[in-house]
Amino acid sequence: MNLGRLREIIDSYGACEKNWPSDERVAVLALLDESADARALVSAETAFDTLLDTFEVSDDLIAQDHLKRKILANVKQGLVGRIIEWLTPELESMPSSFWRPAVAATIPLILGIAIGINTVEDVSAVDDFSESETLYLLAISGENNGGWYDE
Repeated sequence: MNLGRLREIIDSYGACEKNWPSDERVAVLALLDESADARALVSAETAFDTLLDTFEVSDDLIAQDHLKRKILANVKQGLVGRIIEWLTPELESMPSSFWRPAVAATIPLILGIAIGINTVEDVSAVDDFSESETLYLLAISGENNGGWYDE
């Protein structure tokens, strides 16, 4: 046992020996018997523990904390913040809100389909040739399928 480990024990468990780990308690008490520095450390921490034990939280601090939480709960988030909060649900509610990211992923797909449907040209309008245009195109192409004249 050394002063460094004693400081760790006191910082973790306090100056009261009944709170110290039972497997190290005997070694700590032996160090306190041998070292004046160890006794000074424990006495300083005992005064600090006493101060902490006498501290009481005032009603004003509790009311301020409650008011702070209430104000923060009512603060309006920006659009981006609300979208991010909607897309990333809390872990506790994950099974019931798993659909949110799936819906967000399908929105671009639906938007693309809607844009594609509205921008496709009318194919029947392209194939609406007059008789003379059809004859001209057949003459240029050199195809003869026997539909226009008989030889």
